[in-house]
Amino acid sequence: MKAARVLREALALLRAEPKLFVPRIATTFIYTAFLLYLSKVLYEVVLMLQRGEVAGIKALAPPLAASLPAILAVDMLTYGMYASLAAQHRRGEVSLMLALRHALSRWRSLLAIGVAALLFVACVFLISSLTLAGFMYTRSALFALVTLGISLLGVVVFALLFFFAVPVTVLEGRSFLATMERSTSLGVRRSSEVVALNLFFMLLIFITMLIGMATQFRGKAFAAGVVLFLIGRLIQAVVYTYMSVVAPTAYLLEEGDG
Repeated sequence: MKAARVLREALALLRAEPKLFVPRIATTFIYTAFLLYLSKVLYEVVLMLQRGEVAGIKALAPPLAASLPAILAVDMLTYGMYASLAAQHRRGEVSLMLALRHALSRWRSLLAIGVAALLFVACVFLISSLTLAGFMYTRSALFALVTLGISLLGVVVFALLFFFAVPVTVLEGRSFLATMERSTSLGVRRSSEVVALNLFFMLLIFITMLIGMATQFRGKAFAAGVVLFLIGRLIQAVVYTYMSVVAPTAYLLEEGDG
């Protein structure tokens, strides 16, 4: 599926069922604030590493660790809602409260997937942070390319492993291992559209982080970067809402295949 076609169909769905987009647009603003905060923390960590200020790095850890569980809970509940909303949409009736109750009833399965996803992202983030620190310290283009390569590979693998995991576990209630096996199978089958969209928005995040670091998170250039990032995130919210409905629907249509 071409990216332009996905965007057109996403906008058409927005006009037809605006209620579907409320959870994703609301969480977009939360994620935007968190990602900007995370970018600033990463920048400060790199500067502290250059100065050898280990104590300062430790001081940044508690607020970051405290925010992660909340972000994870919102993320998994939202995706859990869309698995239910997809089934409702196919029946021609959409209830956000019913979708939320359904997602909450599957909280154990959503928690398992969320923790696994968080550990995966943390590993990729840690490795890329180390190579990025190498770039900041040496200014070697090689470190920058390695950082970009690790990030892109992480996005691809993450998309293939986890994109269908929530609809599988919410709509069918499989075990964690069975869920991941089924999600990976569906992810590989629809890899072109899933990976392309995830890579595009990962590049948007990466570029925004670079703008922030280059401007030291100050000034008009940084403000312009934030505005462009927010516009991109809103477009992402529309497209991802569409994909969050299409993905479970695709799963529902294909679940008889195995």
